[in-house]
Amino acid sequence: MQKIIISSLFIVFVTLSGCKTETPKPEKSVTAVSGTLRVATVNTDSLSANFDMLEVVKREIEETNKRLEADLQRQMNSFKADYENYLKIGATMTLSEQKKKESQLERRQQEIGALQQRYSEQSAVVQMQKMQEIQNYIFTFIADYNKQHDKYNIILPKSMASGVLYADPEMDITGEIIEAINADYSKKSKK
Repeated sequence: MQKIIISSLFIVFVTLSGCKTETPKPEKSVTAVSGTLRVATVNTDSLSANFDMLEVVKREIEETNKRLEADLQRQMNSFKADYENYLKIGATMTLSEQKKKESQLERRQQEIGALQQRYSEQSAVVQMQKMQEIQNYIFTFIADYNKQHDKYNIILPKSMASGVLYADPEMDITGEIIEAINADYSKKSKK
């Protein structure tokens, strides 16, 4: 489930990053200086499935979620124990003690609900930040990779959700990008 969410977020980031609400109209036509336009595609579905950093980030997100869920579960168990204790001894309490305890239990229940909401939001923020880190890493890597190899004028994302309906398979550089980006990430993550 988490992998589907991460993959979906990755695809949305890559797809939307190229979208603009208004297309500027050029005043004059643009021609390639060299006369040859070199275009390549990268299958973002394959990249998201095979980029090592995504697995690391997925584990980090899962660990964060487990930590938050465990804390929330502790809070809920503590509340449940206090509530069950109140049900057992409530009859022996005075009316004012019962009202005070009920008020405390209601407040704790509301606090737990607010905590659950806060943790959910915190998890979403962490996930978005991590996905932004991945997107920045990929874009920076591909720009640097292309600069070093001076191969292409344009590198397009290709996936089931992209706007590319067809691209010649010879234009697909996904394999070399995956190999190079994983080597780069491995080298940088060991530092």
